[in-house]
Amino acid sequence: MAENFDKIIEKIEKFNTIQRIAICAGIILLISGAYFYLVIMPKFDMVSTLREEEKELDEQLDNVKEKTKDLKKIRNMAKHAEEQFEKARRILPDKEEIRTLLESVSRAGREAGLECTLFKPEQESIKDFYAEIPITIQLNGHFHNIAVFFDKVSRLSRIVNIQNFKIDIVEKNDKSLLAVACTAITYKFLEAGSHGKKKRK
Repeated sequence: MAENFDKIIEKIEKFNTIQRIAICAGIILLISGAYFYLVIMPKFDMVSTLREEEKELDEQLDNVKEKTKDLKKIRNMAKHAEEQFEKARRILPDKEEIRTLLESVSRAGREAGLECTLFKPEQESIKDFYAEIPITIQLNGHFHNIAVFFDKVSRLSRIVNIQNFKIDIVEKNDKSLLAVACTAITYKFLEAGSHGKKKRK
């Protein structure tokens, strides 16, 4: 092996300067090519792979950001809906309060100086989370007293809507009075699960 190497050296020494330079350049190119192929090229492939992975991760990150925005929006909507529901629930009487509310409406008529000829709660109508309770009301009195009654009803802490309003004139004790017939709609909050049972019944 050493003898062969020495023979090669002796042959190179016999070459002129240009040939020696060419041989050295060839050796350098050969080593550089091998280094480039064995060391540099795999790193290029690795960089290309990492860039593709980076691109995929960026896309996934963008998707996550979009979903996060949607999630925040949905949470805000749910929070707003919950607040609205809680607000509505507070102004709807529950089962225990409905009797007190009916008494308040009846008392408002008496305090306004009206003669209540009919005060009849009708069959309740089940909705989603509440029930409508219509009350047939007939009142006799002067216009001012009737106005006071409706003002008192509007100031109640619970919701009471007046519908099917009808006015006639009646004579009583040689006096002309207004006879008012209407339906007062009030609402009752239904506990979770109870409205489903009532609907099935």
